[in-house]
Amino acid sequence: MTGAMVAATIFDIIAAAVLIFGFINEDKVIDFEDKVLFALGNAYKRYRRRRYIKKKAAKKAHLHAVPQQKEKSVRLIKSA
Repeated sequence: MTGAMVAATIFDIIAAAVLIFGFINEDKVIDFEDKVLFALGNAYKRYRRRRYIKKKAAKKAHLHAVPQQKEKSVRLIKSA
């Protein structure tokens, strides 16, 4: 047997064991799935919130820099 065939056989045995366990303990599997989905949802919300805050901060920093540059250019034009 090649290494790939051995790995596939082991994977098949593990998958069958997990399926049997799932049929026997269906309530536990459903609770676990709910916990995983809830955790993934919260992680996605945190990711979106951090991304929004970073964009807002970058936009705010950019807006503060622009008026100062305009004031300098206006002063140079007035003095000339």
